[in-house]
Amino acid sequence: MSESAAQSRGRYRDLIESSGLPAVDVDLERRFIYVSAPFARLLGYVPEELLGRHGPDVVHPDDRELTQANFERRMLGEIVPPYRMRLLAKDGEVIPVELYASPLRDEDGNVIGLQCIVFDQRPIEALERRLAHSERRFHSALQASPDIAFVKDKEGRFTDVNRVFVAETGLTRDDVIGKRASEVWPPELAAMAEADDAVVLKGSVMVAERPVSYRGREAHVMIVKAPVVSEDGQVIGLVAFVRDVTEVHQERERVVLSELRYRAISKLTSGYVLALRLDSDGSTTVEWLEGAFEEITGRNPEGFYEAGGLRSIIHPDDRDILERRRERVLRGEASTDEFRILRPDGGVRWVRAYAGPEVDARGQVVRIYAAIADITQEKEMQERAQVVSRFAVLGQLAAGLGHDLNNMMQVIVANLEMALAKCDRNAAEEHPARKHVEKALRASENLTDLSRRLVHFARPSTEPQEAEDVSERLRRVVTTLEDLLPNTHRLETRIPAEPIRVLIDGGALQQVVANLVINARDAMPEGGVIRISLEQRNVTNGVTNPLGLALAPGEYAAIHIDDTGPGIPNELACHIFDPFVTTRRGEGHSGLGLSIVLQAVAAAGGLVDVKSREPRGARFSVYLPLATERHDAFAADGEKVILLVEDEDDVRRFAEQVLLDEGYQVVAARSGEDALRIASQRAKPFDLALLDVSLPGMDGSALAKRLRDQRLARRVAFATAHAVEHGGASATLIKPFGRDELIRFVSEVAGAYQNG
Repeated sequence: MSESAAQSRGRYRDLIESSGLPAVDVDLERRFIYVSAPFARLLGYVPEELLGRHGPDVVHPDDRELTQANFERRMLGEIVPPYRMRLLAKDGEVIPVELYASPLRDEDGNVIGLQCIVFDQRPIEALERRLAHSERRFHSALQASPDIAFVKDKEGRFTDVNRVFVAETGLTRDDVIGKRASEVWPPELAAMAEADDAVVLKGSVMVAERPVSYRGREAHVMIVKAPVVSEDGQVIGLVAFVRDVTEVHQERERVVLSELRYRAISKLTSGYVLALRLDSDGSTTVEWLEGAFEEITGRNPEGFYEAGGLRSIIHPDDRDILERRRERVLRGEASTDEFRILRPDGGVRWVRAYAGPEVDARGQVVRIYAAIADITQEKEMQERAQVVSRFAVLGQLAAGLGHDLNNMMQVIVANLEMALAKCDRNAAEEHPARKHVEKALRASENLTDLSRRLVHFARPSTEPQEAEDVSERLRRVVTTLEDLLPNTHRLETRIPAEPIRVLIDGGALQQVVANLVINARDAMPEGGVIRISLEQRNVTNGVTNPLGLALAPGEYAAIHIDDTGPGIPNELACHIFDPFVTTRRGEGHSGLGLSIVLQAVAAAGGLVDVKSREPRGARFSVYLPLATERHDAFAADGEKVILLVEDEDDVRRFAEQVLLDEGYQVVAARSGEDALRIASQRAKPFDLALLDVSLPGMDGSALAKRLRDQRLARRVAFATAHAVEHGGASATLIKPFGRDELIRFVSEVAGAYQNG
């Protein structure tokens, strides 16, 4: 194994150890060649006891055939999703795990085994067992109850009844399941039942003693109905118990049935539930508490509510919520609230607390029943959603800012170019202001690139890039790069004077070249020579880079970055484009520069190649397909007429003057209505209509449709500060634009018209 590969493998294992993940590597014979400390601890070993052992030795016998089959499938290149299996600990304990496996490769890319990470499933299986056990307990409690018991959904339909219900009423399950009270009971009894249900389904607990008459028998019964509440605090049904208390002391039966009710509620809610009795002196007494109290609060329930209860642990910012909640409940209203509590370990938990009052015959609240659920994870998910929403707002802000900036830059660029033209007009010698205007124009071009990337961040465009002159862009980049090089480094260039055009964003091209030059600089800490050269190359046999990516035959612009550094080791050549891979650890070296280069060039349909002349330097070559040449139909077909519609006066005058200087006839308008009126009065359609999108009144999109529908323009193009697609146009010119960009755009649109 090469030194770099070993370092990479070591970094991976350091990451695994620090993360605490149970992980192992196995070879082709399924023997352990790496064992993380967490994995060894999971099975009761130390890593040295497992190294070299056969993996199946620690797999449950019943699962060995499954793991062997999945291993073979992975070796054949198949994708095997994570699956559950069982491991055997040193002490014989069976440990259920979920296994994730990916190929383990050597530095040549050959599969030499598997990298495996396992997740202990014991907590999950325990939770599943608790849930199933809780459901069984509730159903068993319902069936074992000596009283009539039934459950209804939120629509008041029966969903379950116990055996006592069937025996006492003479009805079968089929007679009642899915039906409402009006479909089961006599009218008077049904009306009473549905009135009670309506109260309970609003969130109140109902306890009532009623005389009833059914099947010729008179009896006095106690009815207890309580709402079934979901984790989000919504009432989803009710549970009811009915006991004949004709011959039993009513007060005693109230206590018995209350306990039955509490336990029924505890089986139907998460978290913990309790009943608080309100004493005559204003104090409260916990009559009953069951559930995950300690898990949620981190405290012992003994004496907790007598010592202040939730008020003693609620987050200081949420105390008002608890006070308002208590006031509502004491008025006889149910309440569902969310607030934070403080644990002894310093943690903060979000809880959702439901509270419902029990009212006596005088209308006084005598008890409060509460259900508390931990909703911390739910709140974390809501916070993540809010972060996503904030990024969306940031994108909208970036789009608006970029649009406004582009509009202002259009005016600046137009005036600078007109000022530059005046400097050259009828001047026998160079105007003293010319170099200052040129510097301001170059700075505005850099700001233009920045604003376009800002708009692209908010609203990425899928339209094709405009043709970029690589020769001119490289000459501009070189002046910037010279400031990044120390005196020990020399930058040499060989850039042809004639333009070479490719389809790539100018800012992206500048970033590619800058990253490659900085990479070459850092490869020569003691100094050296960096050469930038550009050529137009006809690729006939194709080019294949160290990643195995091929370049199709064709015409390309080839940018070469050469350095006189130590070169690139062969074993690292195929990995240098991977994210976070770098040979220079330390401040400022993230290992992302070449990865960004690869992505940007690939997005333009090109290829990055690297050749090393170790120990005499390296060459990075960027191949970008040439832009298709277009012929100017206007120039070939005589003088043509352009309709220019722009509401910004400076921009309109600038564009009009540039097009007039190029020999075009131009008819200018500042609104969609004016443009439509002018076009309607012409005998012939305009050869090209160049429209601003954001026009007052009739916008550019609406105007484009009218011009096309009425055949008032042969071709329609947009000029806009938004880097997004607009319907109804053949092409889009992004603001701000300069003189050369405008001329080239009009020429290319005309060429597309001639060719189409």
